[in-house]
Amino acid sequence: MKPKTRITVVLLLAGGGAVAAGWMYVHKVNEQRELDGKYTSVRKELEVTEATLAGYRRYIDFVGEGRKFIMGQSKFLGAKVVRDYVHMQQLQESVVGIKSDATVVVQYTVEFPVGFDLRPDRFTLSGDERRILVTLGRAELVASPSVQRVTHKIVSGGIFTDEKAAVIAIQQRLPVLAQKQSADILQDPAVVALSEKKLGEFLLDFMRKQPGVKFVPVIEFAYR
Repeated sequence: MKPKTRITVVLLLAGGGAVAAGWMYVHKVNEQRELDGKYTSVRKELEVTEATLAGYRRYIDFVGEGRKFIMGQSKFLGAKVVRDYVHMQQLQESVVGIKSDATVVVQYTVEFPVGFDLRPDRFTLSGDERRILVTLGRAELVASPSVQRVTHKIVSGGIFTDEKAAVIAIQQRLPVLAQKQSADILQDPAVVALSEKKLGEFLLDFMRKQPGVKFVPVIEFAYR
């Protein structure tokens, strides 16, 4: 009976070892599958992150196209600046030694079309991961000022003054006055800011519409 007992014990031990080995194998297979799953997940997340980062830098690839587009639309990028003015003028007439004075007040509105010279050799466009930089000349008139809504009032009338002729003469000089007034308009910080805003919004809209672009940075201006 004793030899049989030893054989049984040996068989039981051998069977237990096979079960343990099998369990360890299954455990290692499961571990490997879990690691493979984590690796695949991390790789997918990395690919998504890289694609997202690429989308955030993608705008740099379209800076050249943005410059060409601006040049093609330059005539539509001016800002309209409207200002009201009052012009007062003394009129003097003298007939046979008798002086006749009158005062005419003319109120008028001027529309100044302000923009930038966007010819190819007059501006540059560059971009990096921090900004888009537009380098160009100062804002200028892109067309002649337009005089509008002219009204007049005779504050005091003279005996010999031809008021109608005087008002017509003043109105004829208003375009010249408006041209001179444009010098102050172009130096006005608010007008410069408006011109930059107009061009910046146009460029921003173009860049955002390009394929793959997820982000467009600040647009800055530098002047020659």
